[in-house]
Amino acid sequence: FYSDGLLYICDAGLNAVTCFDTVKKAFTDFAVTTRSDSDNRVSTQASDMKTDGEKVYVIDGNLIKVFTENGHEVSKKVPLSGYYYDFSVIDGNYLLSNGTGLYAFTDTPDGLSQVQITADVQSFKDISAVTSYEKDFYFVNNTMRSSSPYAEVYKTSPDNYGKIDQS
Repeated sequence: FYSDGLLYICDAGLNAVTCFDTVKKAFTDFAVTTRSDSDNRVSTQASDMKTDGEKVYVIDGNLIKVFTENGHEVSKKVPLSGYYYDFSVIDGNYLLSNGTGLYAFTDTPDGLSQVQITADVQSFKDISAVTSYEKDFYFVNNTMRSSSPYAEVYKTSPDNYGKIDQS
């Protein structure tokens, strides 16, 4: 994925993520991999990775790991209850999906704390993507219309999880 002139490259063969600076046209020192036990390592259970332009966030099994731009792990978040494969982050607020539900968390001094989503999310049973833009989260829920698959995009905000709008 691309963020602020940096292209993060996932290499499935090496189980590694590297970073290419498109301005300098060179690889940076950033590297996160499953090889060895250094502080910039993730397990083979890593399922998704996002950036906010300053840090890289990785779902690694039931943890969210946070890495600085040079690839050093700055924190391991408290274990999540359950398995999530897609997420996004805005200013310490996280929206995660396990495919059949949405879950919100926020950073606290002790780790992650779950935040209640007060909007009715029971109808979202096939969530295929979660992302963010500026101060809002977006997610895709797949439904059937006239016997054909149809993707619907929804928007919510960390300021108001009680409201989910179709985009």
